[in-house]
Amino acid sequence: MIFRTSPVGPLAGLVRRTNVAFEIDGFDEETKSGWSVLIRGFAEAVPHNYLLTSAWESGPVPWAEGIRNVFIEIKPHKISGRAVQGTHGD
Repeated sequence: MIFRTSPVGPLAGLVRRTNVAFEIDGFDEETKSGWSVLIRGFAEAVPHNYLLTSAWESGPVPWAEGIRNVFIEIKPHKISGRAVQGTHGD
């Protein structure tokens, strides 16, 4: 997983190899179901090689405004997740 961040923001410190956890969740209100994925691994700056060139050309586009020219890669060593199905009773 690769994302872009500001060189002066709170995530800029991740350019040095750092243990991290990243979680993303989703929820469907209509079906009362959801999911969650947790990635544990380490993050560090994308090295100046083909991967960085590729990330500039077709990689992530940040939603936040401002300069976001630091590419961080999370390399997972453990991925876990779960799905939750709600009940349909009232």
